[in-house]
Amino acid sequence: MDSQDRFGPFVHWEEYTDNELMACSSAGDSKAYETLVLRYRREAWHYCYSLMKNEAWAEDIVQDGFVDIYVRREDYKDTFSFRTYLYAIIRHKSADYLRKAGRACFVQEDFLDAVALKESSPEEEYLKKESRDHVREWLRELPDHQREALYLFCVEGMSYWEIARHMGKTAAQIKIWIYRFMVCA
Repeated sequence: MDSQDRFGPFVHWEEYTDNELMACSSAGDSKAYETLVLRYRREAWHYCYSLMKNEAWAEDIVQDGFVDIYVRREDYKDTFSFRTYLYAIIRHKSADYLRKAGRACFVQEDFLDAVALKESSPEEEYLKKESRDHVREWLRELPDHQREALYLFCVEGMSYWEIARHMGKTAAQIKIWIYRFMVCA
């Protein structure tokens, strides 16, 4: 729908529905997308903050989410509400961010442990080795495709969608494989 047909020469973007704004945005109207950002920015930040508990991280993730939506605006399907779509992106970006931040913390702790030459008791070393051996054995028993998905998720830090694209599977399949490993490990 042409904005001038609906409102005359002056466009009142705030009167458009989210899906109409996305359609206009896909057609190249940046003001339509700006209206969506202004409409949902604060609400999206509060949602993300409830997940992350960190103001700066929430700001970065929300901004990154809006950028991703804008870049892929032609791919948007109005099957679900824009809010649902936005929240799903924020939820996944938050999980990716936490996973990557967690991995960085583990690497830093390992590094600090090595530098400090922290010694463990023989019992602690035995339990660590036993746990590592158990995980290695369990990993060897996984089918190749599950092992690859798990590696891409845990080590490479890829999202479900990236793994699905890489492996030629659906994101739902990847989520199930990783969930099964996390629950059973």
